Amino acid sequence: MLVRAVWLNGTVGVGKTTVGHVLAEHLADASEAVAFINTDDLGTSWPRPPEDPFNVSLVTKNLGALAKNYVAAGTRTIVVAGVVQTNAQLEQFATALGTTPRLVRLVAPPTAIERRLQGRHGELDDSGLRWHLARAPELDDILDEGDLSR
Repeated sequence: MLVRAVWLNGTVGVGKTTVGHVLAEHLADASEAVAFINTDDLGTSWPRPPEDPFNVSLVTKNLGALAKNYVAAGTRTIVVAGVVQTNAQLEQFATALGTTPRLVRLVAPPTAIERRLQGRHGELDDSGLRWHLARAPELDDILDEGDLSR
């Protein structure tokens, strides 16, 4: 049985994946049966449905399958790095996990996010860098103005 889930939320480039790895490793070092899931990996497929450009439906299905398998293997805490924009999405993800996750919003100064995105995308992915640089403040605004339970 899953005891808890911690969901690291925030805009692109804020450090969700890095913090998630560190948190999961810290819990493991404290003898916690823990798993780490990065939702970016769960929705990576194309073409994406026009009505679901971020593949939230696929992410939810894959999250549920992974959570079930991790729990069957003895995991009691799941740390998730991913974006939750609305309470409706949070409810979908909670159903998939089998528990309501503790939502933790990560924030960072825009200059730090820009540096991280430049380091991630570099010169070889100019279109990806431009998309993420435009998306970061847009997503931050969505999260600031959203209906997420606190």
